[in-house]
Amino acid sequence: MRRRLIFTYSIVIFLTIVFAFSAAAYFFSSSSADYHSQFTVDHSHTYLQGLEDYYSQNGTWKGVEAYFTSPDLSPVELVFMQQEQVALLSPDGEVLYAMDQQMAGTKIKPFFLAFASGIFSEGKLVGYVISGSLLHGLSPDFSNTLLRVLWRSILQAAIVTMVAGLLLALIMASRLLDPIEATIKAAQRISDGDFKQRLPVQSYRDLSDLTTAVNDMAANLEKHDSQRSSLFADLAHDLRTPLAVQRASIEAVEDGIYPFNQETLKTLKQQNTHLVRLVEDLRLLAMLDEGMITPQFSPQDLSEFTRGVIKRFESMLTKQQRRVREVSMQKGVIVNIDPDRIEQILENLFQNAMRYTPEGSTIEIMILTKGLTAVLTVRDHGPGIPIDKLETIFDRYYQLNDNSGKKAGGQGMGLAIALRLARMHGGNLFVRNRPDGGAEFTLELPLLLPEKPSRPSR
Repeated sequence: MRRRLIFTYSIVIFLTIVFAFSAAAYFFSSSSADYHSQFTVDHSHTYLQGLEDYYSQNGTWKGVEAYFTSPDLSPVELVFMQQEQVALLSPDGEVLYAMDQQMAGTKIKPFFLAFASGIFSEGKLVGYVISGSLLHGLSPDFSNTLLRVLWRSILQAAIVTMVAGLLLALIMASRLLDPIEATIKAAQRISDGDFKQRLPVQSYRDLSDLTTAVNDMAANLEKHDSQRSSLFADLAHDLRTPLAVQRASIEAVEDGIYPFNQETLKTLKQQNTHLVRLVEDLRLLAMLDEGMITPQFSPQDLSEFTRGVIKRFESMLTKQQRRVREVSMQKGVIVNIDPDRIEQILENLFQNAMRYTPEGSTIEIMILTKGLTAVLTVRDHGPGIPIDKLETIFDRYYQLNDNSGKKAGGQGMGLAIALRLARMHGGNLFVRNRPDGGAEFTLELPLLLPEKPSRPSR
């Protein structure tokens, strides 16, 4: 890649040099010719006009030598023509008349016509006037000599510029490719599992964005790897405990220590339920990540639906000395939802609220509409969520401490699942701390708009 980049730089530099110097040579030659031509015009304006009049009257240059000896010409014009050894040329460069008799009958090369002044009659080129002294001052091989000098200069300048360009290309390629190669090597090490790799931020904006993106990717992979390791440890503990209890209970029944009765079955069932819930959460989270769940939508009144879910928590609320207060439950808030999945979101929010709300306090529920969105909020009166955790609380496997300072239980998958279920419905789920205390979770769902009645056919 480095060689290709240097080669590309070199080609661009070379072509730029050739184009620039070719253009310079052309404009130099053109400007020189224009200068001499304009010089002749500026000093021979009067007799040029006279020559044009002569051709217009006669329609030919025959007998034009009489014009150059005409008494109508001023002494200044005569002196100028003699000093410059003015010559009259045909349109193809043949000398028709010249102050210098040696030029008579000769033909001027097309290259030198660029130094001549044109004579026009009725818009048609009928001849040229050129300075013979200028032609004598130029070598016969002047055009070729000029081009050789110019191209030799171009070649010398190109060599010097190419050397300087190659050095510059080497420097630029190194400055550009060194951080890219370092990024590639770091990405390879990250793909091999070394998530602690970090790259220095580059001064170039685009490279800075690249290295920042790689560093962010490595940081996220490192965080998820750490969470995964912690998850496996917690899962092993959570799986081992109910399995150990089940095994101990079964062995105790087999040994006759415990009687095989309803109490024993209840213990076994509780541990089995915990295992089933844990495995189901893992399965559901994996399916949501892969987009493998197809929701079964149906129109629901969100207020009535939420009251039904709250009713199933009444016994638990009473037992824990907590209650639900409906701050505002707007009627007619119709949403198109999968009831089982939205119920799962609400159960998770109610369980979190009960876990962090102190005994004797209330959990506040509010449902309203905002534009084309249905908004449901669940607020507790607990300690709130640390500011630095508001953005990570929905990460999978993340757990906050409960009121006692211990882990709240579970594996921190409930809110991660709830967020994905909300987005599956085209909505969102977020949290904020209330200024007067407590955390408030907000579930947003798109409203189901009524269909417009069709116009009756005439």
